[in-house]
Formats: sequence, C-alpha cells, structure tokens
Amino acid sequence: MTPELYAAVSPSVTVFSQKGNIDPAVAPISVLVTLPGVDEDRASDMVVERERSDALSLSGQSFVGRAFGVEVEIEKGKQLFREEAIFRVTPSGPSPCLMLSYN
Repeated sequence: MTPELYAAVSPSVTVFSQKGNIDPAVAPISVLVTLPGVDEDRASDMVVERERSDALSLSGQSFVGRAFGVEVEIEKGKQLFREEAIFRVTPSGPSPCLMLSYN
C-alpha cells in the first residue's frame, strides 16, 4: 500500500470494530455511500439523524463508534508505572465504552 493510498482510506477504516461489515451507526459518509441504495444525500441524512439522536456528542461531533487511546503514568515512590488502554465509545448498553486493548 502506498502512503498516498493509506492517507486516502485511513479516515474511513478501523481495525478496532471487530466486525467484518459496515456499521451504519458509526460509518462516515464516504463509507455509507458504498452500501447498496445509499447515495450521498441519503448518507448525509443518516449521519445527521444519528448525530441528532446521539447523547455522546460535542458540537455536533459524534464520538460513538470512535476509538480512543489513553496513557497513564503513575509515580509511586521511585517506581514509575505506565498503562495504556484503547477503548471504543458505544451507542448504548450498560457501559458507555468497550475496552479494546489494555497494556
């Protein structure tokens, strides 16, 4: 894969979904238009509707389905502990996020 191709597709793909298909609840417009019967207008409407109904949003930017990394350093005496976690914000359920990786 060339750097140019990677730059073009990287905003539209994830390795953290653990799914082999497109999730319309989190997919960007560029991915939604690849679904049968979905043109750019319909994809845009889908995104607007999910952001309107998404309680986990900030300034219209939905965080549902997005993966985030968190690094923590804790110093205890002369020891330094480092932990890293990657989680995905979930649209519903008992927890607002799903832990994808923890080191």
